[in-house]
Amino acid sequence: MKILPLLVFLAIASVVQSQTLHQNLVAYYKLNNSLTDESVNDITGIGYGVVDDIGIETTLNTSKSFNGTDSYIDLSMDDRGITDEITISAWVKTTDTKRQFVVSNYNSLADERGYFLALDNGFALIGGREGTSCAFTQCISASQINDGNWHYIAGTIKNNLWQIFVDCDLENMETSNCSSVNLSTNDPIHIGRWHEAPTGEHRYFNGSIDEVLIYDRELTSTEITQLCGLEYLNIEGPELPNEVEQMVSIYPNPSSNVFHVVFSNAAIKEFEYTLFDLQGRDVLSGTSSAIIEVQSIPAGSYVLKMKGEGILPLEKKIVKIHS
Repeated sequence: MKILPLLVFLAIASVVQSQTLHQNLVAYYKLNNSLTDESVNDITGIGYGVVDDIGIETTLNTSKSFNGTDSYIDLSMDDRGITDEITISAWVKTTDTKRQFVVSNYNSLADERGYFLALDNGFALIGGREGTSCAFTQCISASQINDGNWHYIAGTIKNNLWQIFVDCDLENMETSNCSSVNLSTNDPIHIGRWHEAPTGEHRYFNGSIDEVLIYDRELTSTEITQLCGLEYLNIEGPELPNEVEQMVSIYPNPSSNVFHVVFSNAAIKEFEYTLFDLQGRDVLSGTSSAIIEVQSIPAGSYVLKMKGEGILPLEKKIVKIHS
């Protein structure tokens, strides 16, 4: 078996895939210790009443907590050039059942345009208006995710097609009455609430939000899976693998049943592994020589830690998808 050519191919493929995640990225808020924008636009947000929280990295000060009453983040009135297509991506954690906005740039009255990513009774949705000639549209997920755990949600709009993704999977799509759209408004972009709120209800988010990304294009389902699989955490630019990362290849990732593990050092015959969920809980462990079977655990994103003789301590992000 020619292991090294396989590893080189997989490393190159990974870099090529990660590079596509940079294309048309117009806002990226890690929501760590600051509210800086990691995209080329570099527009720092202004926070009102938000509190640092434990994020998907399972460490302190890596997400923001919103109180559901008056806390939000203002991302300015710059529309980032968004017109007829968009992707909004975020990690959310809540137990609330109310209609609450994760990201919004939505004007239902004067402009009758805009978009929002939200939850309603625990269901994720992408919604908005496309101009004065088109009606309100929203696309709602099949899964209810207000269980107090972290979940990945993403919404896409391109012309008349609206799609909602939850935990890597496409859960619903809607076709609007408009063949072309205009999503631009004169309102600011907010995280955690709706700015306009004509009835006085700003749809404040009650819970935690992490890793908000906005693109002025529709991402493919493969790219959505990459974001859900946390590959975007080094989206600032692809870096050369470090010594630990060069030792091992794990594929396919995502996978529905089995992950194959190949070490470049042929002397490594066995390894111990543990899978942790994004709350840091140990969900699966064992010893293996080549594969990790994951049929017994729910779909979602996990941190894989491995150790053994001849193996430097390492961890990888992997994604279990529905079979």
